[in-house]
Amino acid sequence: MPAELVGVWDIVASGCTGQGNPDSDTRLVITPAGIDNYEQTFKPVTAASVSDRPRAWNIRSTLTFDGESNGYQALYALHGGDRLTIVDEHRTETYSRCK
Repeated sequence: MPAELVGVWDIVASGCTGQGNPDSDTRLVITPAGIDNYEQTFKPVTAASVSDRPRAWNIRSTLTFDGESNGYQALYALHGGDRLTIVDEHRTETYSRCK
């Protein structure tokens, strides 16, 4: 995963503190190796920069959920370093970086 995205994120209007709520089903833990989210993991296959302003990437991943793996593609846009919007074919979600 792109270094700028590494961290703990959650969908909370006021942001979150520390490592966020580990029981949240909207919490994302992004590491260089991928994303852990509630009952799913995403392992990046490719990450292509598509914009410098805002920083944005088209990331193709292998999504594993409930023992099954499938391809997944989404646009990840970073706003000011502390907001992350993820757009895929089903939804758009904006996350706050936990501090």
